Amino acid sequence: MRHVLRRLVLHGDRWRGSGFRFHPRAARLVAACILAATAARDVQAQATPPYEVVLYGPEEAVFTNANPWGLINFPDGPLSFRRVGNEVRVWFTNSVAAVQMRGPSFDSLVPFPLQGGRVVPGLVPSRAGFDSNYTGANAVITAADGTTLLNFYHAESQPCGGPFPFLAGIGVARSTDGGVTWQRRGQVIGSSAPRPTGCAYDMWGVNMPTVFRSRDGRYLYMLFLEQLRAAPYGRADVLYLARAAVESDGEPGAWFKYANGGFTQPGLTGVGTPVIGQPPPNGPTTIYAFGAAVSYNLALGRYLAVFQSRIGFHTTTSADGIVWDTPALLWATADPYTGNTTGVPWVTYPSILSHDQSSQETTGQAGYLYFARGSP
Repeated sequence: MRHVLRRLVLHGDRWRGSGFRFHPRAARLVAACILAATAARDVQAQATPPYEVVLYGPEEAVFTNANPWGLINFPDGPLSFRRVGNEVRVWFTNSVAAVQMRGPSFDSLVPFPLQGGRVVPGLVPSRAGFDSNYTGANAVITAADGTTLLNFYHAESQPCGGPFPFLAGIGVARSTDGGVTWQRRGQVIGSSAPRPTGCAYDMWGVNMPTVFRSRDGRYLYMLFLEQLRAAPYGRADVLYLARAAVESDGEPGAWFKYANGGFTQPGLTGVGTPVIGQPPPNGPTTIYAFGAAVSYNLALGRYLAVFQSRIGFHTTTSADGIVWDTPALLWATADPYTGNTTGVPWVTYPSILSHDQSSQETTGQAGYLYFARGSP
């Protein structure tokens, strides 16, 4: 499947009961196929706050695979951005590597750096170890020193020649040059399940991280997906949570998974408890919770997550980043699995961004919904 970057202008989206309004635009990109997952139990959720998002607007192309820079199959996950002076810097996954774009606005972005007019990835697969075949850019944030950048990335090794099956993990890399180049620090989150052998499985491990700070500034939180599509495991693809002290910069060994009410399980080997399960109406219909992007919404005064299930995009909010309310359906539309089996266009990888904020970590009174769209 090929990835193309498109935009959907969504006029007048509103959070009813809170005064929050969106004017979102969506980055439509064809993304990697997401396969079905088996049922799993939902976690207990807190009361749902009174808000609703209403979407409007025609979709527009932003970039396509015909772009002059060699971008292809992008972005394969959520977007991260930072404002640096009068410049916007955006990071995402292009094909199997992390790239950056820069410009005076979101409408004037160009890959950075370029060599001979072609994009130069900043973090590329190592060809050895847990990130041998894929190194994304899922969550780029500042380190404790306020200037160094941290990239918490989806990593893959593809032992059977790829792209499927793959073994997934989550790594961290650091940059001291504005996110142009990255220094790997190692894997930070893993699965407790034994690695499968042979090639008779689809995907296995943990992936698709989104990272945000606790309101008291003490911790980094990470929502991530666990996928164990190898016998004898049959758990649904749902979202788990881990925590690391801010001063640790999320280094290997600093993370602990949330389990049974506390952050007690080691990040690389522990067994966690899901914090966002299969959304309503029921597990057999929605199947999974995949690919969250989280911000702290200043209008709601709560964390806001957007994620995907089999039936479309959902939103959920949380006061503390740990206990999430009952998800609300944002957009009922085909996912990659359904689209590719029924022959209809599909969407995936949602992000909600506010262009007037300093990064993806906060959203405000106006925002944009970015997502990926593909065709069978």
